[in-house]
Parts: sequence; structure tokens; C-alpha cells
Amino acid sequence: MDRRDSNYYEAHAQTIILDSITSSYGNARILRRLRRNDPTLDYLQISGNNACYNIGEGDDLGWLGYFIGNSDTLQHLYIFDAPALLSSNRLGDFIEGVSRNRSIQTLLIGTDFGRGFRQMGDFFKNNNNLRELYFGNMETIGIESARNIAFMLNQCERSNLLKIDFEESYASEAVLAEITAAFSSHSHLEELNLHANNLGREGSVALGNALQACRNPQLKELFLCFNCIDDEGIRALAGGMMNCHNLSKLDLSCNDTTVDGFGPLSTLFQSEHCHLKYLDLCAMNMGDDGARVISQGLASLNLLHTLTLSENAIGDDGALALANGLANLHSLEALDLEDNSIGDLGLRALAESLFNCDNLKDLSLSDNRTITATGLRSLSTFLGSDSCSLTKLGLGRIPFGDEGIVALADGLKDNRSMEYFYLSNSSIGDRGLQALVEGLVNCVNLKDLGLSGNRMITALGLRSLSTLLRSDSCSLTNICLEGIPFGDDGVVALADALKGNKSMKELYFDSSGVTSVGLKAFSKLLCDTSSVNTTYLSNHSLVQLERWSNGHTPGGIPPYDVKQLLELNEHPAEHVAIHKILKSHSDFDVEPFFEWKLNLLPLVMSWFERVRILVDEHSWISDESTEEIQSRQLSAMYNFVRGMPLVAIDGYRSRNNGATLAQMRKRKVDQLN
Repeated sequence: MDRRDSNYYEAHAQTIILDSITSSYGNARILRRLRRNDPTLDYLQISGNNACYNIGEGDDLGWLGYFIGNSDTLQHLYIFDAPALLSSNRLGDFIEGVSRNRSIQTLLIGTDFGRGFRQMGDFFKNNNNLRELYFGNMETIGIESARNIAFMLNQCERSNLLKIDFEESYASEAVLAEITAAFSSHSHLEELNLHANNLGREGSVALGNALQACRNPQLKELFLCFNCIDDEGIRALAGGMMNCHNLSKLDLSCNDTTVDGFGPLSTLFQSEHCHLKYLDLCAMNMGDDGARVISQGLASLNLLHTLTLSENAIGDDGALALANGLANLHSLEALDLEDNSIGDLGLRALAESLFNCDNLKDLSLSDNRTITATGLRSLSTFLGSDSCSLTKLGLGRIPFGDEGIVALADGLKDNRSMEYFYLSNSSIGDRGLQALVEGLVNCVNLKDLGLSGNRMITALGLRSLSTLLRSDSCSLTNICLEGIPFGDDGVVALADALKGNKSMKELYFDSSGVTSVGLKAFSKLLCDTSSVNTTYLSNHSLVQLERWSNGHTPGGIPPYDVKQLLELNEHPAEHVAIHKILKSHSDFDVEPFFEWKLNLLPLVMSWFERVRILVDEHSWISDESTEEIQSRQLSAMYNFVRGMPLVAIDGYRSRNNGATLAQMRKRKVDQLN
């Protein structure tokens, strides 16, 4: 098939019948919008299926490329894997057309263009608006295509490209070595994401050399996790990063490093040009020896606010070394030490160093399974100090039991900052839960409490939650109690504890062993129909309850209650209360209000007026008409007066007697005159 040049497309652009060169009405519609430069078409996705433009038999891709090239409004173009695109005789025309575009700011290429990558070089040479470039599905790409990509990237002499992303593209080590060498020409690049590839030693050396050769690089964020990088690769990368004076975010997690690889990193951290704020070294086989090496460099990162060292087999010796480095990190806000081998001695050293980290908000120590109550006493001292500003604490999967919670409770009593507290699978029983509640009673900002997997908790312990949940200062929105088989007794205890609570949104627990007894307890909590007043005081905040909110109820019981009431609670509480009252009470029982005498009647009438306004604005509240609500209002007034005739008559006589006395006084004044 003959190649068409741009003159051909220009000559026929306004007269070509678009339905004749497309495989569907949707594709023809896209071309029409591109042809008239539709300002609302700023995003276009091209693929074999489920896209804006689905390539099929009959699509002339030369015209698609031409109209994309002429567009002034298209800003985001995503080209996914599409066999029909690669097999098209017009692929060259398509790429040539796209290469003329000057408006695209985001480009994703999810297919192997082969030599077409080299042809795309004109696009990169001429488009100064491109800011973000993504690659995907590169696992089958060959060396030749990699060299074409490198050539394409090297055409960006005037590039303003800020981000290159190969995340989970699964390119090989040799391919990435070819491509990363081209990054040296992108000094404006601010973010490079190579997450989950096969960079390996060869690719790491190439990338390190490219970073070192780059003139005044602006790189701020570098993501290299899951890349099979060994010690030599780390050494090369550290050398390249020495040249990146603006680097603030580095992720090297899950690579094949040994203690020898941490030396170059420690040297990098001690450089006067290193200004890291975010550092992730998770799962890098650090151990105590690596922790000792890296701690020397950590002490120099005085701008660091997030540090992740989880899954590194760090023991007490490593924790002692880290504590010395952490003592200087006054800007640190988040510290993740999950899934290590830290025990009481290491925790004590860490807790002492944290007194200097007065900006620390997030601390995770979960899965350090040798910590006991002894170590937690040291942490408790920190939690109760004025230096502690923690808002999130993770201590899950550490079997310290009730003694551990008792040790923590003293410090928690003086803590006012905690918002998220996770204690799953910690062997806590009823005594521990009671101690925890006593400790948390002053944590007025606590929103999320995780207690899953503490299988020794029973209904007795759950009843103690009422102290926390019924407090006027309670701000809890989420409690997780999954994996605890407390059955109906526990569910009833939870429902009782939640009476009067207005903050809880989500409650998760193990529904095994729960029957209609437990279901009815929550049904009554959500809408107690005993009286108008109890309905008004029902729970209007809970929206997620185990699986019941999804319609899965014990024994398949499907009453109006649970699922629909939880859905209702997603609306404003005032509106929900009105709906429940109107739904549950066709006639108001006014007798409970008689003790207020006629003082309450104006409030009742005012409430009905408010109901009429809200129903007009939000029809879901009630399907009753304005006339029907007005009839309810009059009925309530009638029932109120009928139920209190003596009070009504006395009130009438009192008002009339006052008028009569006033008239008598007026007559006396007239007679005197």
C-alpha cells in the first residue's frame, strides 16, 4: 500500500467521509471531534477494546494519526497494546501524524512500535509541551526496539519532560540498560519510576552513569523497588545520585542488597548535597550489620520525614545502632520498623531516641514478635510525654497479651494526640481490653481502633467499650473486631455499648455464630420504634456493619432493618431521624411529653414545619405529600390537647381571666375621668 504524505491528508481532510474509514460509529465520532478541534476532547485512549477509540477492521489509522497531529486541544494520549494497530499498513502514517502534534502533555505507549519508536523521535523533538511519558507491556520488547526508544528519547534537546514511568513494564536488564543510558539528556526530569522491572546490575550501572553524566539534573523522585539490584548496582546508583542535588524521594525497597551495598548509600546520605525527605529501604536484607552501617548516614539526613526499614531482620543490636541515628532526625514524621526482630532492649533504645523526634506522627512496630510488656513500658513513657505527637501507632501481631496492654495504659492516659491505634493479633483478653479502654478515655482524637484476631475477648470485655463509646468526647469512627468469635452475646454487648454514640461509622466483626438475636440488637440500635423519642435517639451515624450492609445477614434474614438502615445513615443525621420517625410512627404518642405541659407544643409544631421544608427539598425523606404531613401536624396537636384537657382549659381560663381583669381596670380609669 502506498504511503500518503501530509499533502494528501491536507487535501482530503474536509471532504473525507469518516464513516467510510472507521469500523464503528464511536470511532467516526472521535474523528469528527478531532477534525473540528473540539475543545472538550482533551483525552484519547486507543486500544483493541474498551477504549475511546477501539481499533477494528476498517479503521484507517493514517487518518487517526493525521487528526491527532492537527489537534490543538488534545492533552492526554494513551496507546495501549492493540494487535490491529501493529498489523496495520498505516502504522507509519499514524506515527507520522501523531509526531506533528504540539499539544499533548501526557503520552502512554503500551505496545512495541519497533522502528516506529525511532520515527516518534520527531514528536519528542518538536513537542515542548510533553510533561509525562509512560511505557507499559515491555516484557517482550527486544534490544533493537530498546535502541529505538533510546534514540527517540535522545531527540528531546529542548525537552521539558518532567516524568518518565516504566512501572511494572517488566523490561529485561539488557533492554533497560539501553534505555536508561538516554536519561542523561533529560536534565529537567523530576520523577523517574522504574518500579517492578529487571534493572539488575547492568541496568543499574547504565542508569548510574546517566545520572552522573547529566548536567545539573533536577531529579526529585527516584523509584527503583523490585529491580534485582545487587551491591555493585547500588554502588553505581549511589555514585550517580551524588550528582542529583535535588533528590528528595528515594525508593530502593525489595532489592538484592547485602551489607556491602549499604556502605555507598551511607556515604551518599552523608554528602552535603543529599537532601532526602523520603527513604524506603524495606526488605533489603539489612540485618544488624547493615543497620549499623546505614545508621551513620541516617544521622545526616536532617530533612528526612519518612523512613521505611521494615522486613529487614533487624534485631536489638541493629535497633541500638539505629537509635543513635534517629536521635538527630528532628523532622521525622513517619517511621516504619514492621516485621523485624526487635525485642525489649531494642525498643527501649528506640523509645529513648524518639524523645528527640518531636514531629513523629506515625510509628509502626508490628510483627516484632519478641517485644513484651517490659519493652512496652519504655514506649509507654514516651507516649505519655510532652514530646509525643504520635497520631498513628501500629503494634499488631505481637503477642504481648493483657500484661502488655496494662503496661501501655499508663502512658496512654496522658496522651491526647493518638488517632489510629492498631493492636490486631496481640493475645489481648477481657482484662486487657478493659485496661485499654481506661487508657484511651482521654484520647479524644482517636478515630480508628484495630483489635482483630484477639480471640480471647468475650462479651464481658466488649461491654467495657461503652465507657469509651458513650463519652461525649468520643470521636471513634472505625473499630475492627474481625476474627473474634464472640457470637450473639458479643454482638448484643456491642449494640448496647453504641447507644448514644454519634461518631461511629464502621464496625467490623466476625459474624460466625451470630443469629437473629444479634441482628435484632443492631436493628433496635439503628431504629428503636418504642416511641418517637427513642427513634429520634437511635443511631444515625453507623453506615458499615460487618457484611450486613451488603445484604449478607445471619441465617439469610432479610428484614427492612439492617441493610436499608445502614444505607439511610449515609445521609445527614437530622434527615435520617425524620425519615425513621415518619416511617415508624403513623400517629405520634404524645403522652410521654405531658410532663412538659403546653411548653412542648410549639416545639412539636415547629418540628413539623421543618419536616415539610426538608421533604420538599429531599424527597427520599418521605413519600408523603405536604397535605399529609400537615394532617399529621394537626393530628398531633389534637392528640396533645385531647390528652391534656385540664391543662388546656386552665390555660384558656388563665388567658381569658387576664383579659377580663384588664378590661375592668380600663373601666375604672374611664369612670375616674
